[in-house]
Amino acid sequence: MLKPAFISRFYFAFTTVFLLFFIELTLSAQSSSSSYKTSNFYAGYSDTLINKNDVIFQKHALPFLVGIWYPVTEIDSAKRLVFGDFFNEFESNELLSPSIYLMKQNLQKIVAGYQMEPDFFIRFKNPSKTQLAKTQKMFLLQTDSYRSKLPDAEKYPCLVYHHGSGSNPFENHELFELLAKNGYVVISASYMLADSTNQKLISNHTTKKSYAGDIEFITEFVRNLSFIDTSKILLMGPVGVHKQPCSLIIMTR
Repeated sequence: MLKPAFISRFYFAFTTVFLLFFIELTLSAQSSSSSYKTSNFYAGYSDTLINKNDVIFQKHALPFLVGIWYPVTEIDSAKRLVFGDFFNEFESNELLSPSIYLMKQNLQKIVAGYQMEPDFFIRFKNPSKTQLAKTQKMFLLQTDSYRSKLPDAEKYPCLVYHHGSGSNPFENHELFELLAKNGYVVISASYMLADSTNQKLISNHTTKKSYAGDIEFITEFVRNLSFIDTSKILLMGPVGVHKQPCSLIIMTR
């Protein structure tokens, strides 16, 4: 029998593709007179760290690592990122390094642990140290993201992605790159909830402050970016209950 976590990821990814295709058609129809392009872009990338001052995290304001993908017309090929680059810049940050470590560990366990069985079902098995070590190669894989300056002339529709517990803001970078190439900005932010995968990171980040508060906080950050069309902001992310498959929620803002 398939694990709920795998069902969650499979259906989330599958549903996302079709819904985003529908969104693209809808936005294109609604904005035929808009000045922004919907093709012939590269995927620019930048990241930043923002703090939520009303939540204390290890005696500091709660930090959010924010990845930003956006359309660019020119790129420097020397600034093409490998997958590990998304994490590397923040590993030296004393406050963030435990979370970065856990993000990478969880990802490695998922990649190493899901295996195809002879009956064509995919099951999760606790990976060996050797299997885990092999997954280090994934962090050397080339992406289609290029470090580039942020847009300064046009405004683009935006998707704000809020990842699930035990996940990370970079897992779906290929989807984010595809969207950026087609004229969208994608904002994907980490969150620092002290849950079953993150027990050492203690804060006063309660459920009430976490889910609703995090999304509101990140959305307000997005609304203040000069290159965002604030009439076209979509919120996207998985939700669910314990041991149940997740669903996809898309809301206009």
